[in-house]
Amino acid sequence: MIDVTKDNATLGTFVVRGRHWKWSDQDCINGEEVAGEIIRVRNMTSPDEHEDIGVGWVSVVWNDAGRLEYKDCTENTYRIGSECSFDLAIWTPEHDLEEEIEI
Repeated sequence: MIDVTKDNATLGTFVVRGRHWKWSDQDCINGEEVAGEIIRVRNMTSPDEHEDIGVGWVSVVWNDAGRLEYKDCTENTYRIGSECSFDLAIWTPEHDLEEEIEI
């Protein structure tokens, strides 16, 4: 599992809960954990002037790795180094494969 950090966080990256996740089921749809998509990055090199979410944070929409329309999804903000914590990991297709194997 690769942490999402200030160095690798980019718009459009798909993510899943990471090693410091503390946000209950914010990443769940109908009781199932899903992948989300980074839609805002706030760090020293690319500040978002429209919303001050703080350095070392990203906003994610939980859209099941692009399978759902944004209007049907929730959006939340997560740490990518702020407070020395990494709430997200980079999603790979293997995440879906692992879920299928477990079933």
